Amino acid sequence: MVLRGRNLFIRSLLVASGILATSCDSSFGFNIAAWPGEDASVWVPPLNLTNVLAVSGGDGYAMALRVDGTAVYWRSSSYGESGLTNIVGIASGWCHDLALKSDGSVAELGGGSTCWGSGSYTTIPSGLSDATAIAAGLRHSLVLKADGMCVSWGWMSVGSGTAYVPDGLSNVVAVAAGMDMSAALKSDGTLVNWGFADSGGTSGNGLTGISAIAASALAQ
Repeated sequence: MVLRGRNLFIRSLLVASGILATSCDSSFGFNIAAWPGEDASVWVPPLNLTNVLAVSGGDGYAMALRVDGTAVYWRSSSYGESGLTNIVGIASGWCHDLALKSDGSVAELGGGSTCWGSGSYTTIPSGLSDATAIAAGLRHSLVLKADGMCVSWGWMSVGSGTAYVPDGLSNVVAVAAGMDMSAALKSDGTLVNWGFADSGGTSGNGLTGISAIAASALAQ
């Protein structure tokens, strides 16, 4: 959600146990705030965390992208730097994060057998490049490339359990990922979504004139 005023805008994100928000005033001073949900201790941002451009959050943790292209993460008992630079976008799933870098490469944080459950854990496909957008589902990842094609990996509780992209999907301009489902907005304003039906995944829903899409990885 984006709220705009004369000299202020606020981006907010509903995450597992509360709300995170970044704000910017006319002097380009970015700050971060949090409103706790069930676990208030998780949503106390690190002291002196400023210059925040975007936020994301998973199951009991949060992540912030700073204007210098670095990212930090925290939970109730820990805080750390991602170790990455030149980041232009972040996304969080249940217990893994994605970082989109300015050179079109993608980095993945977290994951592993504990996060990915009974499905086989897979890493970023070799040679992935020219990424323009990222989305993180419950246990899978989805990337949009500059040529309008998509790449997905990880685990979904549907079919063989391996995350996938429908055959023939092209001309994509935006992506979203939820709990065992993925969605793609095409350049003609139509939507294609796939995955577990109870999580919103179908072969498509007939809507037209769509300009933006979003999905939650943490709740059906």
